[in-house]
Amino acid sequence: MAGPSIHPPKYEGDFATWKKLMQVFFTTNFELVLTMESGFVAPEGKEKCQWTKKEQAEFVANGKAEYHLLSVLPPQEVNRIGKYNSAKELWEKFLELHEGTSEAKLARRDLLRNQLTSLRLGEDESVAHLH
Repeated sequence: MAGPSIHPPKYEGDFATWKKLMQVFFTTNFELVLTMESGFVAPEGKEKCQWTKKEQAEFVANGKAEYHLLSVLPPQEVNRIGKYNSAKELWEKFLELHEGTSEAKLARRDLLRNQLTSLRLGEDESVAHLH
């Protein structure tokens, strides 16, 4: 007897929570885990009818992962992502749009650190004024 089907969560703007829920969703299906970790690259120089069973299974798993992502993202988010070649690349581009690149994260952290260290109270201010 089959258990209840699990559906991916819709993205409604709370990125951090949605990201965690999607990561958990992907773990409910091992083929999705493999697809999202390794991505999919179509075999070069071969027609689909010449693909091995493994290549066919990877193609189908990529399609499922891509479908799940596209079905939960609003159209304006998909449009922001632009062109991609696999479900893994779609996921990574969406994460980059919302989290930034590693360099952007480091720059943001440094900026916040500098702002924090330069924060000074005026002579007529107290900590209570900061609230």
